[in-house]
Amino acid sequence: MPGQARSRPSPRSGVWLSLILAFQFCVEVHERHSLCITSSLGFSGWMEVSSDFPLAAALLDRLTHHCHVLLFQGKSYRFQESRERLTQTAASVATTP
Repeated sequence: MPGQARSRPSPRSGVWLSLILAFQFCVEVHERHSLCITSSLGFSGWMEVSSDFPLAAALLDRLTHHCHVLLFQGKSYRFQESRERLTQTAASVATTP
């Protein structure tokens, strides 16, 4: 929540370790290589998931420096296809004697 102090995640936390590794990777490739990242989270979602605001902010700063952000809105084709497969599977199981 805004205005509340966040506790620093444990160094043994999987989320914290993943964030550290992602930051180190971005530091290594920053302005030397192209990088494409896809996410179903918006920028604010990264802050909520990370629980380490300064590190997440630094990571996003590196990722968004000289970047092109493409926002796609609408239904996910993968989600729609998986839902159709589940419906077909359920229908075939229901009609099997």
